Amino acid sequence: MDWRDEYEAAVIERNRLIMALTAAEARAKAETARANELEAALLMDYDELSSLIEALHKRVIELEARLAEQEWRPVTEDDWTFDGHQMIEVRETRIWEWNGEVWQILPQAVNDWRPLPPPPTATE
Repeated sequence: MDWRDEYEAAVIERNRLIMALTAAEARAKAETARANELEAALLMDYDELSSLIEALHKRVIELEARLAEQEWRPVTEDDWTFDGHQMIEVRETRIWEWNGEVWQILPQAVNDWRPLPPPPTATE
């Protein structure tokens, strides 16, 4: 084996070992962080954990309500009014019709609507 070939093989092996060591260090760091989180949770008393869980539960409910405000709604709902600020989706297939002279698209009904989200603030 030529010394250059031996050099290239050694460099490749060194780089492979460095990558393996880097990956092992990253795993160890992640495991340490997770262990620290679990230890912090174990050190909390019941009241602290209960209040944290309750606060998170309230936040989930708030976010679910915000999500529901943006969901698609059928036009049969009472709050349907088109004021130019809703998004609409037409779910019907376009139907072409020959009227004897020209092809035309049949009118489509608006099936669903949803309010637009508020515009982003300057801080978002």
